[in-house]
Amino acid sequence: MYPGGFCTLKELGLAMIHAALSEPEKKIIEGKDIISLGSV
Repeated sequence: MYPGGFCTLKELGLAMIHAALSEPEKKIIEGKDIISLGSV
């Protein structure tokens, strides 16, 4: 398995909220970016 490439639904939802409120540095967000945005 690839541990950095998967995220939970909660992490995905939180990442979407954080990305909408503050512009992330990248325009294309990958799995590891979603995990980091979701755990802020």
